[in-house]
Amino acid sequence: MPIFHHSVHINAPPARVWRVLANAEQFDLQSADTREEVTSAQRQGVGTTLRVARQIGPLAMTLNGRVTEWDDARAMTSEWSSGLPFAIATRVRMTLTTENGGTRLDREYRVDVRLPIVGGFAAGVLARNTPREMQALMERIKAAAERG
Repeated sequence: MPIFHHSVHINAPPARVWRVLANAEQFDLQSADTREEVTSAQRQGVGTTLRVARQIGPLAMTLNGRVTEWDDARAMTSEWSSGLPFAIATRVRMTLTTENGGTRLDREYRVDVRLPIVGGFAAGVLARNTPREMQALMERIKAAAERG
């Protein structure tokens, strides 16, 4: 199971960074190859459901997610599945800590690829593309939080 970590220092208080994370639909955080939408009436907190359409290299996938942890201005976790019993499951956890007058945002992305025959190929594509995508996402979050 590949696990990707990324961290960034943001020159903004944790409450402002959290506002960006908690209201991602209001900010330009999505990339050209990823579209995320909230699919539940509940817009924030544990139990909120989401759908993401992603294009990762040659792989196109739709993942359905649920927020499983929500600790205001501290941590947020979501778990995702392709909906197939053998495909891709991910877990994303973001944590905020006060650091040097700003906020340290840490993001952990765990991927479990269970694709018969093409699983190795899918894991390879994820390993090549995910770090770049994570860094770009963290930079978009940083920019949105620092703009206020």
